[in-house]
Amino acid sequence: SASWHELNCLCWYLDRMARTKTTSPVKAISKNQKTEKFGLWQFNGLKSFEFHRISGKIMSLITVLLGQIAFTSGACFMSEILSNLAQDCHRILSETPGPDGREKIAELLQNLLSDPANVETLVPLTTGERDLLYQDAELGFCILAHNYDSPKTSPPHDHGPSWAIYAQARGETEMRDYDKIEDASAEKAGKVQISRTYRLTPGVAHVYNEGDLHSPTREGPTSLVRIEGTDMSKVKRFRYELA
Repeated sequence: SASWHELNCLCWYLDRMARTKTTSPVKAISKNQKTEKFGLWQFNGLKSFEFHRISGKIMSLITVLLGQIAFTSGACFMSEILSNLAQDCHRILSETPGPDGREKIAELLQNLLSDPANVETLVPLTTGERDLLYQDAELGFCILAHNYDSPKTSPPHDHGPSWAIYAQARGETEMRDYDKIEDASAEKAGKVQISRTYRLTPGVAHVYNEGDLHSPTREGPTSLVRIEGTDMSKVKRFRYELA
């Protein structure tokens, strides 16, 4: 798989190609020019190459780039923190795909969000209410950032056939868990009753497995990082209401 350094180098090269107005080959980077930073381009002593001659490792890097790099204002960008988080989640879920693996990811998020610099990188204040940061091409899990400027309450819900991890980054969320009293269907809402209420404070992460019912209430501005087992925006779910 591609390293963060290699992806950065590829981003640099693609950006250079995009800004080049001539069809002539890109000028070579000599071995004496920024050898350490652009070492990726020192292929077997070649002194120059054209874009259409990119092959082998470069093509595989492009594939990884398209699958894993978010595009911001027309330029490819993925922070090292997000890249490392995505790689760690992929490794953990591959090795331990069930609830135990999800708890390990929750611990990882708690440690990550204890550093304000990581919070600013993953959830800047310009974040919307649901920003998809990354989706794993193989396992399907998603990393999302959420920023709420005003109070908001969600109705009782589960995550369909999937799961989710909520990690509080800023502010506080009052969370309610529910016991199911009646099943839901396409025709009618299911019935639930509150089983417990607790608060998510900055640096706290909680796992919601398949079938777990809960609802968050946010009384003021809040930010969080969420990881979903799949993109829940594409999953139709049944409604639930208090009994």
